[in-house]
Amino acid sequence: KVGNMESVKIKAHVGTDGILKLELPVDVVDTDVELVIVMHFLAKPLPTDTNKKAATAIFAQSRDEARKNGWPDGFFERTYGVFADNPIEREPQGEFEVRDAIL
Repeated sequence: KVGNMESVKIKAHVGTDGILKLELPVDVVDTDVELVIVMHFLAKPLPTDTNKKAATAIFAQSRDEARKNGWPDGFFERTYGVFADNPIEREPQGEFEVRDAIL
């Protein structure tokens, strides 16, 4: 299993304490694993009062940076996660062609 990756899709709930708790049964024991978590909100999340100002500032900064780089308003919000249920898979690319050096 070393080097293998496995996708798991679950629904979970973030409690009022702002903590997401996950319990996932896996078929290995006493093993270190690395997780990549992608959260797809099923409803508009409600920021807590303590981080609302920070979240607003970060979003504004990101929006301004995106505009500066030519991205249309709302592009990332509209497109992020659209392939979550049907991820793009890259097929093997075959052997690399060895070419003569350019002199």
